[in-house]
Formats: sequence, structure tokens, C-alpha cells
Amino acid sequence: MLYVVFQLNSERYALAAQSIVEVLPLVNLKVIPKAPEGIVGALNYHGQPIPVLDLKLLAYGVRSTALMGTRIIISQLTIAEKGERLLGMVAERVCKTIHRSSHDFRPQSVETPEAPYLAEVTTDEEGIIQAIDIVKLIPANLLEILSKSMEQPTGKNS
Repeated sequence: MLYVVFQLNSERYALAAQSIVEVLPLVNLKVIPKAPEGIVGALNYHGQPIPVLDLKLLAYGVRSTALMGTRIIISQLTIAEKGERLLGMVAERVCKTIHRSSHDFRPQSVETPEAPYLAEVTTDEEGIIQAIDIVKLIPANLLEILSKSMEQPTGKNS
């Protein structure tokens, strides 16, 4: 399976590419006044407004920095029993992809009940890469807000 590798702070993480629609350069977003914590704006994606979250803000409480490698990952978010919707996610140093089988990932070495989004780990020549479960990273109140608009049509090539 293909994974997209990115950084939060100095740590490397991976997202399964199967749900990723596109990776875009960091662009100016429409600011949403009084948006819930984690939503940093909205993006016009082929005529469809989609919310954009900041992964570093959700995980570490600090906004991502606009670096050369900072990107917006457009993904199909699937919420059990709710459906799917397009979602943008800001991530730093989105720089490469890796191919790994499920057997290449191992349980993490420390139980992290306060960070249930941290999944299994794999390694490469640069060290450890940890998979992230995006649905578990998004707080329940924010998931509820995002799921309310799931009746809107979504698609990979809208």
C-alpha cells in the first residue's frame, strides 16, 4: 500500500494514500470566523467548498508553519455510519511516499491513551514513521460538525 509521509514538529507520520484525492500547495484559505478549534479555513476545490484542518494544531496545539513543503492534503474522510466528505488537511514537509505492506507496521512501543490517533509504526533509512488515524485525531465535537454537512455530494473529480 502507498503512504504519504509528512511531519508534525520534527516527527514523521504517514497517511494511507487510498483515501487521498490530491496533494496541493499551501494556498490562501477563506477564513471562517469563530470556526471550531482545528479548522483553519475553507478551500474552493473544483467549485466545492471544503473545510481545511491543521494536523499540527490538532495533534500539538500549534499551527503549521508555511514552509516550502507545507501542503494541503485533500482526502475523502469516512465517518462510520455517517458517510464520506472531502476534507483538506494542512501538513508540513509533505515530501515523499513510501510503499509498505500491513506486515511492515508494528505496534507502537508505548500505549498512548491521550493520543488514540497514533497507530502502528514502520521504519526506513531515516528512522521511525508512525501511521495516523485521521478520524481519531479529530475531536468528537468537530467530527459532529463535519458530519452534519455530509449530505452534500462529494467526489474525487468534482
